[in-house]
Amino acid sequence: MNYARQRVDSVRMSPTQFPEGDRMVAEAAARYGMHTVPDVYVVLGHYTEIPSNVR
Repeated sequence: MNYARQRVDSVRMSPTQFPEGDRMVAEAAARYGMHTVPDVYVVLGHYTEIPSNVR
């Protein structure tokens, strides 16, 4: 449920809307040897509910 809520309350980072952040994520993914760049979402404000399985 938390995953769905975060997706609703956020916007997907893209090169058009967040060019610097998108570039940083792509560089980090390449540095760690990831074959695909993960989807990254920007959330307005802060979350007080953190899923227990996230560390």
